[in-house]
Amino acid sequence: MGVRPIRAEEDCRWALAEIEPCFEHVPENGTLEADRHDVLAGLISAEETRNHSIMPLSPVEFIDICMEHDLELPEFHA
Repeated sequence: MGVRPIRAEEDCRWALAEIEPCFEHVPENGTLEADRHDVLAGLISAEETRNHSIMPLSPVEFIDICMEHDLELPEFHA
């Protein structure tokens, strides 16, 4: 299958380069290519969660950022 663990930034770049062609040509379900895509996507997702996670903003932080950047606040409907 040709996959390896993601332990360093170089490994992550390799995995992203390997999975990129799948964005242009989605592999057919049930093929080895689709299985490889799923494994690479899982490895990349786990690495992003471990090392690049983004904490959700509180409502106040969200409004502050919108105001700092002159962004329009979205309308929320109940």
